[in-house]
Amino acid sequence: MEIDKTLVERQFSRAACTYDKNAVIQHGIAENLMKLIRMNAGKGDSRRIMELGAGTGYFSRMLYEEMKPEQMYVNDISSEMLNVCMSSLRYGNVQAVAGDAEMMDFPFQVDMIASCSVIQWFNDQQTHFDLCQDVLDDGGLLAFATFGPDNMKEVRAVSGKGLKYYSLNDYCGMLSEYEVVCMQNEKYELHFDTPADVLRHMKNTGVNSISGGGLGMKGIHDFCRLYEDCFGHDGRVPLTYDVIYCLARKK
Repeated sequence: MEIDKTLVERQFSRAACTYDKNAVIQHGIAENLMKLIRMNAGKGDSRRIMELGAGTGYFSRMLYEEMKPEQMYVNDISSEMLNVCMSSLRYGNVQAVAGDAEMMDFPFQVDMIASCSVIQWFNDQQTHFDLCQDVLDDGGLLAFATFGPDNMKEVRAVSGKGLKYYSLNDYCGMLSEYEVVCMQNEKYELHFDTPADVLRHMKNTGVNSISGGGLGMKGIHDFCRLYEDCFGHDGRVPLTYDVIYCLARKK
């Protein structure tokens, strides 16, 4: 089923003011991806950087301060998110590029393409990786963090809805034209007092798009009852994040 990008843009725009207060996992993922880039990137990777799906700019600021690029492009599908991001990146060598990164034709070459918690929203990730080959200079670095098959498995089990996620093996296949520098998988659990808090967390971080937005009153009631029945333990309920990190170079 194709992802509705209009819905994705709308939900993330609505979450622009609440995202940073609720994106505990996403911030941790950004920090871990930055560590991997720090360990593996060379000086040649920092001249021109493109970040896709910059959101509110948490990862963008780390990337800019750590890599000190000559030129940095930051992109997001949500103009509201991009405005928040650019408000903290007031540098002459940082340029905003608004729009759906999956559909854009970037008229420039870069040394690094980075994205954090983004490409799971793409309808065709293989085509994205192929297009990155055209934008990256020879030896350029592709760095991303995304989510694996167990991501939000509780929500999928209860609602029957969710994004299409890929495994480490899937990504190895999709990146066969690259030299994979590192690839790893980590899982995290958040715990909430009630399933309603799970839904609130998803809304505040923009990811309620995976269920098509609003569930309606009856849908929310049924979701919460089933979630509690299936996953409630000691008065709390879990939400799983299944994270995949990858760095790969254009051959």
